[in-house]
Amino acid sequence: MPVSSAMDGPPSFSVAEDGDGRHFSEIYARQLISKISREELEDKYLRLQEDNQELKKYARKQEEKIKKMATKLLRLVHDKKREATDGVSAVNNVDTREKIADLEAKIVDLEKQNVGLKNKLTVAKQQLQTQGKRATPYDHVKPRVQTGIHARTPSGNQLKKDLRVQGHDMKLEQLCTAWFRMLRHASDFQVSVEKEKED
Repeated sequence: MPVSSAMDGPPSFSVAEDGDGRHFSEIYARQLISKISREELEDKYLRLQEDNQELKKYARKQEEKIKKMATKLLRLVHDKKREATDGVSAVNNVDTREKIADLEAKIVDLEKQNVGLKNKLTVAKQQLQTQGKRATPYDHVKPRVQTGIHARTPSGNQLKKDLRVQGHDMKLEQLCTAWFRMLRHASDFQVSVEKEKED
């Protein structure tokens, strides 16, 4: 017989069994499902599947947050211990580490940009060399008879192209100098941080 009364809501037949040894809860569930149409069941199943996927995504995000917070907490505990022994401020130490990590990430990005700019510079130089050599196939041969015609000068379009490439070279040089300045600044900052740690 059922354990709970009908007044408490849907009965839970977890203990009682029928002649085949099946729980009444299973029979009750089957009866409920048989009343629902196939389309409704499929719709509910798909909704539950979507909800399950969303919950999994949310759980993964929460796990990542927990991991980050745990690493920060471990750093703070470690820095607190060092503060107790060395007298160094833990908060400042964490801030400097974060700044160093940001600067290292910026340095990696700048190195990638520098490689790309160097490749562009080599391509531009090769184009300049090929354009300079392209005048005629017999420029190296001296004329036997002086005809009075002067050697070919680069045309206006050629001059414009050369000026454009030179301007591109200037931009690349400026970017490279700015990149080296930033690298120097990052290394100076790291040295100052290490000196502060030593003090």
